[in-house]
Amino acid sequence: MPFSILQGDVTRVGARLIVNPTDPDYSGSGGLDRQIHHLAGPELARHCAALPRLDYGRAVLTPAFELGALAVIQTAAPVWTPGGESEALLRSCYRESLALVRALDAPTVALPLIGTGTQAYPRALALRIAQEEIRAHLALCEDSFVTLVIHDRSQFQPDPELCEELGRHLDSRSRPRLQNRPSAEPSAPSPRRDRRRPAFSASMEFPGAAPEAFSDADLDLAAAPRLPEEALVLDESFSQMVLRLIREKGFEKDSDCYLRANLDRKHFSKIRCNVDYHPKKSTALALAVALRLSLPETRELLMKAGYTLSPSILGDVIVEYCLSQGIYDIFTINDLLFEKDQTLLG
Repeated sequence: MPFSILQGDVTRVGARLIVNPTDPDYSGSGGLDRQIHHLAGPELARHCAALPRLDYGRAVLTPAFELGALAVIQTAAPVWTPGGESEALLRSCYRESLALVRALDAPTVALPLIGTGTQAYPRALALRIAQEEIRAHLALCEDSFVTLVIHDRSQFQPDPELCEELGRHLDSRSRPRLQNRPSAEPSAPSPRRDRRRPAFSASMEFPGAAPEAFSDADLDLAAAPRLPEEALVLDESFSQMVLRLIREKGFEKDSDCYLRANLDRKHFSKIRCNVDYHPKKSTALALAVALRLSLPETRELLMKAGYTLSPSILGDVIVEYCLSQGIYDIFTINDLLFEKDQTLLG
């Protein structure tokens, strides 16, 4: 998908470009910075030693050497200072890094949540800045695939107020577990019955019917009349409903919809060109979000693909809550899903 969040190691995502948060001297002393220098080999340190000092908020390309990527984007963020220019400089780190991604026309880039390590940026602020700049990048380069890699779950903090509201909603839905109750005294065993039944025969006698009224032909299900195939009329398919809703909701072009659904052009082309396209549930829900469907409309769209919103699935409960509250921003919804370790939409 165009934008994804995962927990892991940014060097193992398999992206063509890797963003490395470093310091102005490219020292390789930070956690991820040190790891990238180690994996790239000593050539990276020698290359960086010949570069001019890197100003805060700037980004520069270096070879990846033994890292297995096309290149590494080095960027420097300062230590967080409340009321200073730290926020603008962090935003510039993302903006310049993603501009280099577009300049290289690289299909994939992996980047960490910059500033949440030794720079000590507020985590909710760091996440908001990252996603705002990634969103702006994808608007300019819709075929780019961006992966935000979270090293430690404690670094990830969506909108605290929204998380608190969702927590209250989930608490209101929780039910006490049923206590184990002692079973009643076992009743005396009933006498055994012979459960064997005689095989059916057309010669068997039935009250009120003559034996000759039944024949083997009466049991031949294949002989039952069938509707001709051309009489079978199917309902509107998932693909047809999506395309109809795009027109009815006033989207000027398909990209206005599929970008809001966190889908890429090739994926949406499959939906448009195949009337029998069967989506993953996450794709169907993403399109419901992009189309700003009501809960009844969302359930109808899911039904077209054979799905439903289940009160037994936490991810479904979260999405249902967001739609009921008029939250149709897929980045925000995916933040809540990731925070609860659920499948992202898209």
